[in-house]
Amino acid sequence: IGVTSELERRRGDLSKLPSEHSLKPLIELCLKDDYKNRPDVRIVHDLIKTPFDLIHESEEKDSRITDLTCGLTEALPKLQEAEQLIAVLKESLISDMGAVQISPHEVSKKQNYNESNNCF
Repeated sequence: IGVTSELERRRGDLSKLPSEHSLKPLIELCLKDDYKNRPDVRIVHDLIKTPFDLIHESEEKDSRITDLTCGLTEALPKLQEAEQLIAVLKESLISDMGAVQISPHEVSKKQNYNESNNCF
């Protein structure tokens, strides 16, 4: 290992990066001559992967939102059709209930049946 530090040897390469580049401080830490002063590889990995993972996660969420939106768009007409069918069936049921009338004779028969079987 020479007299010139690794950081000094790489100054030309580092000068090509804008001074405000987000990874520049990390790169400089990784070029420390004493390995004990360099960041652990796991820390570097976590720092570097995070922005890319966030982009990927965001794309996945956008895709899921699109899928859900498409599913809802397809389901909405079916839901509206079902609501209309329920309304028609409800009207029909109400109409049928109005048409069904129990004669006084049937009421008397039912009461007699309940009394004879001790039902109330």
